[in-house]
Amino acid sequence: MKSAARRCATRTSSANRNSLEVRVRRGLLLAMAAGLLSGCATSRAPSLAPSQIDRTLLPSPSALRQADALAHFGGALTVPEGARDSNDRIAAHLKASALLDPGNADVVLAAAAAALSKNRTSDARSILERGIEAHPEDARIHAALGMTLHIVGQDRAAAREFGWLIRSRPDDADGYVRLASLRLAQKRFADAADVVAEGVRRPGHNAGLWQYADDLVRFLLESAQPKPALRVLAALRAGQPDTPLWMLLAASAEGALGRQRAAEALIAGARQRAPKDPDVIFEAGVAYTVLALTNKADACFTAALQCEPPREDFFARRAQLYFTAGDATNGLRLLQDGIRRMPDNLELPYYQGQLLNALRQPAAAAKVFAGLEPRVVASLQHGTLAREFFFAYGVALEQLGRNAEAEQRFEAAVRLNPDFAEALNYLAYIWADKGVHLDRAAEYVQRALAEEPDNAAYLDTLGWVQYRLGDYAAAAATLRQAVALQGDDAIMLEHLGDVLDKLGDGGAVGAWKKSYQLGSDNPAALELKLRAKGVKVEKLRPTPPATVK
Repeated sequence: MKSAARRCATRTSSANRNSLEVRVRRGLLLAMAAGLLSGCATSRAPSLAPSQIDRTLLPSPSALRQADALAHFGGALTVPEGARDSNDRIAAHLKASALLDPGNADVVLAAAAAALSKNRTSDARSILERGIEAHPEDARIHAALGMTLHIVGQDRAAAREFGWLIRSRPDDADGYVRLASLRLAQKRFADAADVVAEGVRRPGHNAGLWQYADDLVRFLLESAQPKPALRVLAALRAGQPDTPLWMLLAASAEGALGRQRAAEALIAGARQRAPKDPDVIFEAGVAYTVLALTNKADACFTAALQCEPPREDFFARRAQLYFTAGDATNGLRLLQDGIRRMPDNLELPYYQGQLLNALRQPAAAAKVFAGLEPRVVASLQHGTLAREFFFAYGVALEQLGRNAEAEQRFEAAVRLNPDFAEALNYLAYIWADKGVHLDRAAEYVQRALAEEPDNAAYLDTLGWVQYRLGDYAAAAATLRQAVALQGDDAIMLEHLGDVLDKLGDGGAVGAWKKSYQLGSDNPAALELKLRAKGVKVEKLRPTPPATVK
């Protein structure tokens, strides 16, 4: 017993000595780094008795924390590149550094970014909140905290952070842009318009905010929100010399509200100011399209598309208008004309493949994408296009049943943008359908839902993954949520029926019946399920209309 106590005491005293030695070494390093020994006449430090070390060289707790923080920051910088767990190790070092020394704002921001890249939102939030305590006036940390709060669904708290940015820096675009973007994500279009209009009305010229306001107007018009668009346009046109393009955007908004006379007056005024400007001519065509004045619209588009050098966005937007009007033939013809005139352009063949995908012609789309792929890979500076390209190519390949090739393209899209929700969801669904990589499928669809938590299609994928994992109760709850958001959908209802059947719930038959009547993608398999439950499928089939003789 005594021997054990002695060994314990020996270990304790040894540990204390080791701890003291570590602290002393850290203190010496800290003192040297700070230049505290610069007054020595020689390179040799003066000798100190052991009893003096603790009093003269041992740094304060604050200095030790700073030294530890510096050590962790150095550890993050020296993690071997390409190591399997390198990102986790970097994130852990940066987190430790930021929490030990929140006074370093740059480290705080880097640590929060690293945590978010690993979907560790709680870590990011705690790091940023500590950072704000140390830097209450740092706009960058407030902005980052606002974005983190939005990611975790705390939009009210996020709005407070962005509101602080506006109040503390009313002449800076950042707060207005972030708060307006938050309102758009909440589909509060009028509130987003009001935020931007408030910023635009402030004296002085803020190029970033003016550009965002212009983009916001176009987005609102595309989203069938003409009234909020007009609010932003009113602020733009009042605060700067009116431009023909703003007049034409206002014309499109007035036309969408049925005010044809006001719209035509704006179009005429804009064209009178800039009769030869191709942008003005094209936007006049868009406004005429809103007014259903087809002949005038086509005349404007024809004139704009003849401009030199040609503009790929004119071809793409005109092709989209053709497609929206149900004239896919002319849309494809127009893109072909653009490809002929601009053979080095990457966007137009991409749009051509996209249009073929929308027309449910995956073989033709895949052929276009296959020819374009080497050029996209060689031009990865087109980051956004490359991301969208690989996703669209993956869709075409999946539709053709070439799943292994499709997965490669979806994975390429995710590598280019780890938060690409559509690609994450598509991959998760493919794997769930095949019953493979289910843990990764669950991770991917959860990442997609972090971007769009109310997306019914993503919830359906999550429910299907949970079903494949055997978690039927969770799957049923998730799929009911998806159906509630989407309404009656054949695929979701079939999935719900399959899950309820596993749970022994009689509601399975009702879900399958609805799915069958809505037009299941796999009616033969669904018929087998229904017949096994004693359902006379013939009675569910719609009665053909009577023939009129």
